[in-house]
Amino acid sequence: MDGPGDSCQGGLAVVFSVPMLSPLYDRHIRFGGEQAGIWAEPVNALLLRNKDFSPEQLAGKKMMLDSLTASAKKLIKDFPVWNDFKLLQHSAHQ
Repeated sequence: MDGPGDSCQGGLAVVFSVPMLSPLYDRHIRFGGEQAGIWAEPVNALLLRNKDFSPEQLAGKKMMLDSLTASAKKLIKDFPVWNDFKLLQHSAHQ
């Protein structure tokens, strides 16, 4: 399967399930590759006007919500959640 005209693998899918017990805002998705760096994203980004959690949350640290008001904690339940991720590589040369 090395030469022209030979059939080759067109794609690869990896599907898995992981039981997660922590709150949605303490879960993270990370992809790493050959180059330096890792793409990371929280499943449930905490975006509040009066408190910036971004640096700690993006670093994967456990979030402490003790300083939030009751109304802010209630809002977190309505924040969007990333529940599906797809990593595509269309060819071996990308």
